[in-house]
This record gives sequence, C-alpha cells and structure tokens, in this order.
Amino acid sequence: MAAGDETEPGFEDALGHLERIVAALERGDTELSEALTQYERGVRLLARCHHLLDSAEQTVAILTNVDAAGNPQTTTFDATATTERERPAAPSAPRARRSAAARTSDDEGNDIPF
Repeated sequence: MAAGDETEPGFEDALGHLERIVAALERGDTELSEALTQYERGVRLLARCHHLLDSAEQTVAILTNVDAAGNPQTTTFDATATTERERPAAPSAPRARRSAAARTSDDEGNDIPF
C-alpha cells in the first residue's frame, strides 16, 4: 500500500481482505513465499484497521445535555473510561453447615436442609 500505488482501503474493505488472508493462511495450502507475502499484507491491513478505529474513537462525542435553545451539548469521548471496569466483589466465605447437634430446638421438624 505505497502512497502512489493504490488508495488506502476503508475499514470494512481492510477488515474483509484481512479475514480472507487469515482464512487462506489457516487452510495452509499456500506456498511459503506467498504465505509470507500475505502475512505481511495482513499485518499492514491490521495496522490500517487499528488506525481507522483510533481515528474514529477520537471523533466520537457524548451527548451530555440539551440547552434551553435545543442545541446539543457534548463532551469528548474518554476511551480510558471504558478500561476501568468495576471489579466483581470478592466471593464471600462459604457458610459452614450446622451439625445436627448444633441445631436449636426451633429447627426441629423443619425439613429444609439449610
């Protein structure tokens, strides 16, 4: 994809071509030299896709409010906000089963096993 040779593909075109390259390489029926050429092309296409995604991410704005005149108020998308996810709470310690001797008199006659 040299500057004067061909135009840079859009995201969908680059991704589609990359998927075809991966499928061909996974089949394993390509000669080594051709496989290396295709692999290099795939790496360039992957870099192109990442570049296009990064560019798109920078242009995304979040609608935060609408002013009295009805004009939208936006703020720039913060990609780092999605990397900090709430971590699930640590699992609590398992409850110990009470032995029959530890049951109180109000437990008698109750067939619930817990």
